[in-house]
Amino acid sequence: MNYILYGEEQCLLEQEKKRIICKYNEEGLDTITYNALQHSLQEILEEAMTIPLFSNKKVIVVDHANFLSTNDQTNIDVQELMQYLENPLESTIFIFTGTFEKLDTRKKIVKMMQKHCKVLQFSALDEASKAAYIGKEIQKRKLQMDMPVQQLLIQQLPADIRFINNELSKLELLGEKVEKDTLDALIHKPLEENVFLLIHAVIDKDIKKAFEVWNDFLIQNKDPIYLISLLASQFHFLYQVKGFLLQGYTKQDIVNELKAHPYRVQKTIQSCIHLSISSILDILNKLAILDQELKSGKIDKKIGFELFLIQIKGGK
Repeated sequence: MNYILYGEEQCLLEQEKKRIICKYNEEGLDTITYNALQHSLQEILEEAMTIPLFSNKKVIVVDHANFLSTNDQTNIDVQELMQYLENPLESTIFIFTGTFEKLDTRKKIVKMMQKHCKVLQFSALDEASKAAYIGKEIQKRKLQMDMPVQQLLIQQLPADIRFINNELSKLELLGEKVEKDTLDALIHKPLEENVFLLIHAVIDKDIKKAFEVWNDFLIQNKDPIYLISLLASQFHFLYQVKGFLLQGYTKQDIVNELKAHPYRVQKTIQSCIHLSISSILDILNKLAILDQELKSGKIDKKIGFELFLIQIKGGK
């Protein structure tokens, strides 16, 4: 049996890959890993057609198998692989992996491999599946918390299983009922999430929330110039998404056009629904002016950023 493991949720993908390898694990089992972006298909197939010396099975992992997706950067001629699949060596177990969202089912090689391989997809968590996963883990780990605290935890954690597991492990080690203050003290907000919070605060002209997030950045010793660059990048992305929405594009259309993570696109769509193109451009202009002033030393970095937040509150 050969396998294709693909999708954006890499934590689950890696767990399944390890499970498959353990399934065939024997004393002296050969496990060889290749990178399809670096190794030739000929080299990989030569190994596949070599009988293992010390075990009955050999597992070959082919990471970054992008030739199965629409975003193919491997330049691999798949004809030899198709020929191999017609008459594979029974002792060789292939595991092809990729971080891409979808298989390109228009390709002959993909259609053929779907017949000869077990295909498993590991999609990125959406808000519903994130909430379900966290709820399941809370029960599994026997964490004690009231429902409002659980809902707050779900809001604070990103749609990333590895990150979620790390944060829940900290709460598990605490060994006591989890309160809101506990979340504030222990749960680490990833930089991307804090940037999203700051963007929402700027959009909503919520000066109190904006300064709360800004103070978190100060504690983390984040340079205001670096934050301006992040904000400008996010608002430029927001501008692009808003433009596509006005043209009638769907979320998936935007993901494909911008080659962006679906979770990022979804969060951005939520941010810009009630925002005009002109207001986004106004914020980008203010950020550009502030960037020049800080880099030229016309104003103190901390004071300049705080004045920007206050200026946004009184803006359009």
